[in-house]
Amino acid sequence: MVLQYTTVMNIIKTEKSETIRYNGYNYRRYPNSSSLSIRTYFSRFNHKTNKSEALHRRIWIDHNGPIPDKHHIHHIDHDTLNNDISNLVCVAIREHGDLHSDLTDKDKTYKRNWARNNRKPVITLKTKFNCKQCNTEFESHQTDRAAYCSLICRQRAKVLRDGTFYPLPPEPHKCAVCNIKYIGRTSSKTCSDVCNKQRQQANMREYYLRSKSNG
Repeated sequence: MVLQYTTVMNIIKTEKSETIRYNGYNYRRYPNSSSLSIRTYFSRFNHKTNKSEALHRRIWIDHNGPIPDKHHIHHIDHDTLNNDISNLVCVAIREHGDLHSDLTDKDKTYKRNWARNNRKPVITLKTKFNCKQCNTEFESHQTDRAAYCSLICRQRAKVLRDGTFYPLPPEPHKCAVCNIKYIGRTSSKTCSDVCNKQRQQANMREYYLRSKSNG
């Protein structure tokens, strides 16, 4: 027996989600999700098909049968929360895209503002700290974890704290790309994977030019 969907169905709201029970299954929507589909549509995970199942698609299937290939279920009034069967229509994928391209300026502004307000914050400013080992002032993006000004001070502090021994070279290495002093293996030439990749590319470019001139 198919349960008739109505727009006055009880929606169970919690701090993070909204739930609608339809035909014995719970369909959830997460309004604050970063994913557009999870934020917009009620859905559940179908363990029989191992796929996510949207509520509006299930309602259409219950009333009209399987959805044809390369077709979507469109909300006529563009309200994805109004899943009444009278508000659903089956359209081709290309036609569905054309329907949503005619959104009003108000709808476009709402989507643009939502993306701007829910964007993850990016820390761009550096904060000044004093190194716990040498007391030198330095700057770092890691506002809650910065403790040492360099790998040298970090490793020296670990030796003093734990009593462990590290076979350090007599003097720090100097990176062949960025000229930063660092502690590493005796055979190392660069301070990081980024500099190492740049060094490899430079060597390959030099080898190519030399082979071209000799050939």
